[in-house]
Amino acid sequence: MNGEKSHSVTIVLPIKDRIPFTMRWLDYARLCMFSGKILIADGGKKNTLAEELRKEKYKNLDIEYLRYPYDETLGCYFKKMSDVLQLVETPYALMADDDDFFLFDGIIDSVDFLNHNPDYVTCRGGLGIVTVAQPVNSDNVYGNAVFSNIRHDNSIEQESAHERLQNQCMTYSLTCYDVHRTEVIQNSYSALYQLDFKDIFLSELLTSYLTVVSGKIKRISGLYLLRQSNPPQSSATAANQRADYFDRLLLDSWSTDINGMIERIANLVCEIDKIDFEMAIDLVRSSYKYKMKATLKKFLLQEDRVNETFFRKAASYVQSMNDSSRLKKIIYGLMRKYRYIKGDERSILNSSKSPYFAEFKLIQNIIRSS
Repeated sequence: MNGEKSHSVTIVLPIKDRIPFTMRWLDYARLCMFSGKILIADGGKKNTLAEELRKEKYKNLDIEYLRYPYDETLGCYFKKMSDVLQLVETPYALMADDDDFFLFDGIIDSVDFLNHNPDYVTCRGGLGIVTVAQPVNSDNVYGNAVFSNIRHDNSIEQESAHERLQNQCMTYSLTCYDVHRTEVIQNSYSALYQLDFKDIFLSELLTSYLTVVSGKIKRISGLYLLRQSNPPQSSATAANQRADYFDRLLLDSWSTDINGMIERIANLVCEIDKIDFEMAIDLVRSSYKYKMKATLKKFLLQEDRVNETFFRKAASYVQSMNDSSRLKKIIYGLMRKYRYIKGDERSILNSSKSPYFAEFKLIQNIIRSS
């Protein structure tokens, strides 16, 4: 890895009682010789990781291990994240889950882009999905790594803050795993902690919307991250069980959360676009109404969910097909339509022709090494 550029980014790794996943993540970072700073924010009950980190094989990783109170509630988790992000001293920071695999060259490419484009606040490449098939135990840490697809989101590049917000509400480009300018991600999670949201899904929207209001976001070519699709609950989602969409709307806390979100975003839009607060409130509400309409339609019709599930399964199955297969070409065409594998990245990761072959083989070997 490029040492100079990796030293300008800090990876924040929040964890909660998934020690095997955390060790797998660290083994991968070690084998990739990642030289940047890693802040581990532990909100679990188990107290065994500190001893593991003292092992000789992790000596070359720049790890700072921090114990926090147990992540019993979302509020505890938000406080942990706000606090640990304030400790970041590098120009750039990013969030990681311990069941995911970054392609570290993608981090360096993102840092390089941000270094040369000061009007952008985050950057990343494509997001891939990996499933652990035939797991050797119930926690899905080790088994056979099966690649399913690469998802490509759009850059958000409008000049005004309210137009970027509108675009994000219409298309939604996932920002939580991006390389961020440190001040931007610190401010987003500080706002999240202060507002004390009870709905974890609104909390993701808040940090994303504050990010795009703060500046442009870039999606570069190439693969950036492989996410595992079938792990146990992560540090954040373990604090809040997924609820029916309408159940969430009827909670007393939902109105408080949504009003707090709109007001906080409007304040930032007002500051950046230099417009009055009432106009900013109207613009934010208008944008979020569009998002709500699309979400309700998706929930009621279920069409998008059915399609997405089908294409992900098809992407896994297509690996066994012959390259000359007519069906394989048809499936690829449909996947491109739904923003999955496209362009040069249509090649399956475990093909020797793939530009990511070496990284994916390393990931496969780590997942197989039970």
